[in-house]
Amino acid sequence: MNTQKQKQWLSGLVATFVVGGLLSLTAALPAQAATVNVNSGGQQGWLFQADACSATSLTGAQAFEVGPGTTPLGVGSLEQRVGLNGNSRQALGQMNWNGVRLENITDLRYATFIETPGQGSQAPYVILNIDHNNDGIVDDQLVFEPAFQNSSLTGLPMQGSVMSGIWQEWNARTGGWWSANGIAGATAGVGVKSIGAYLSAQPNSRIINNGQNSTGALRLASGCGAPWANFVGNVDNITLGQAVFSSGATTTALTTYDFEPAPGAFVPVACSPKAITTLVGQPVTLTGSGGNGTYTWSSADLIITDPNGAQFTVTYGTPTVSLVTVTSAGQSDSCAVTVLAAAGTGDDLPGIPNTGAGGGVREMLPLILLALLAGILGGSYLWTIRRTA
Repeated sequence: MNTQKQKQWLSGLVATFVVGGLLSLTAALPAQAATVNVNSGGQQGWLFQADACSATSLTGAQAFEVGPGTTPLGVGSLEQRVGLNGNSRQALGQMNWNGVRLENITDLRYATFIETPGQGSQAPYVILNIDHNNDGIVDDQLVFEPAFQNSSLTGLPMQGSVMSGIWQEWNARTGGWWSANGIAGATAGVGVKSIGAYLSAQPNSRIINNGQNSTGALRLASGCGAPWANFVGNVDNITLGQAVFSSGATTTALTTYDFEPAPGAFVPVACSPKAITTLVGQPVTLTGSGGNGTYTWSSADLIITDPNGAQFTVTYGTPTVSLVTVTSAGQSDSCAVTVLAAAGTGDDLPGIPNTGAGGGVREMLPLILLALLAGILGGSYLWTIRRTA
């Protein structure tokens, strides 16, 4: 974001829309670790928000969904779509952290997944509304952007480059932040500073909800700049920690928020048929369903050449009882396959390791004949079947 864009964070927030509800939690955070499920049916202090960084129409949307892939926690995450107007912003604000002193924040971590990147190294970021003098007015905003966490010039821990198609975790508490007002010299890019550096300039800082536009003290956001156009990304597994003072003792209260789809929206992954009996040399097809629609197959009894796909076909070369497992969205289910010797074959036919792959099956007759010939010449016999994807 350029300097003009940074100033717009405070002065140019327009057309703020509240599209979600607020459910209150206990006022005081427990002095122990807790994991809280957040979904569209009960948002646990989180509020859907949308605004724009310039006076233009809003685009995009956000929702809790299954996936993508195997999420860091549970089976779901929050998806944020910016849409055609990159100056639009989709955000999820945490309202229950109103008034927490910046110096008391001990932990702030979250995970991102980039489905469709923008025109730069964008990833969902964190915004903190800062009050310097406890008058309830937002004096500044601190912004943590993953794109600025991989430069040795900042002197801060390097957290890697933003990548698409994988889940990445970001430690915002130990990372670099830029200030909307440039306080402590904290600017975007290689000018980001630590929270400690900011506190040296403004030691009484606390995070607050913004009463003027109803934004939360802490927000997870995507958008606000032309390069964000058509961006699609996800957020999950955000951990917030703060120091708690009681009876002269200081403890740390950690809360991890697990973003999930609405109850009933997720269908557990299933493998079918659950049990099947077949003969040596006969293909067996198993089917995965539920989950997030992406399936990976595994078995301790098989060499699998192509583990992906909704269907999985396998041909066994020896009698066995085999367990085949399908995994989707972090959940698994198994099918039991019983393989019997074909009638009239006598003893079990020794063979190469059983192989399986998603897709069709084909017997490679030339290889079989070659293997039989080699077995005869060597004084032993080999039954060979090869699978193709």
